[in-house]
Amino acid sequence: MKIVSITVCRKGSVRIPNKTWEKINGKSLIERKIDQLKNVRLIDEVIVGSNDSEVNELCNDKSVTYIERPEYFCNESKCTPNEMIKNMISYVDADIIVWAHLTNPFINEVHYSNAINLFLNNQREYNSLFSVVELKEHFWNTNRTPINHNPWSKVHVVAKDLQPIYKQNGGIFIQHKKDMLAHGQFVGNKPFMYVMDEKEGWDLDYPWQIEAARSFGFE
Repeated sequence: MKIVSITVCRKGSVRIPNKTWEKINGKSLIERKIDQLKNVRLIDEVIVGSNDSEVNELCNDKSVTYIERPEYFCNESKCTPNEMIKNMISYVDADIIVWAHLTNPFINEVHYSNAINLFLNNQREYNSLFSVVELKEHFWNTNRTPINHNPWSKVHVVAKDLQPIYKQNGGIFIQHKKDMLAHGQFVGNKPFMYVMDEKEGWDLDYPWQIEAARSFGFE
């Protein structure tokens, strides 16, 4: 059984300009992610898909597989995520895919190894795994309706005693290749939720988060 990790990146990122090459503790986001994945013994091959020649050079230096992504599949205004997933996976020889985004710089080899083992050991019950963070806060929807609490109850329930809500952090997605290729989704219909600490699983979407992450002290 071959387990392969996939990380994608592209030139021309919008929310965080030149995101791939932003550095934390002296390493770019793409270099950090490659090094983390290379340290996972259960991963047989680390694959990076991009349209950036500098990423190709880094992959050569790191002895990992580089796949040149067609420009259409790097254009988020034209290509759907489902199309992107199917296209990327079509180049990959694997039984199990570990999709790892570089925007979660603090998910290390321990988390990837734990997640893979949980997926392998629970395949009879679950057909996919994704990472989440647990939130215990007072949530409301756009109609000003409380989601997980009753603000008008006689006794106010403090946040720590609320039923948790889980937020997908985008860090780890695991599935069999055949399933992911069939539906083009990150998560299957019977997923296992891998709960992580919010800091370790932090997904960086905006420039201010990059600046904040540099102060975290994680290696």
